[in-house]
Amino acid sequence: MNLEFIKKCVEEKLKENEEFIKYTYYWVRVKKDVSKSDFITFMEYTKTYFENTGYNVYLRGDKYTYNNELHTVKDNELLVAIKEKRFKNELKKQTKRKRN
Repeated sequence: MNLEFIKKCVEEKLKENEEFIKYTYYWVRVKKDVSKSDFITFMEYTKTYFENTGYNVYLRGDKYTYNNELHTVKDNELLVAIKEKRFKNELKKQTKRKRN
């Protein structure tokens, strides 16, 4: 595992939904085949990436609100990242500029 692999995993999740990201144990360990020895590093780098790019990050057991509903990060979910509103607005502005 290297940083390029982590970046590709992040990009894959962003393509699915850039506002709401969810990493499950199954997706990380089974589908992406992250070894037990690389698991902690993978999750730390992923968490740091989302925190540094305007996401609120929640880990197992944390409570969060999404679409005006209260949720709890489940035991099989490793990380939930939700784009902060101020960054959503900046993204919309950038998109409008590109269209014009």
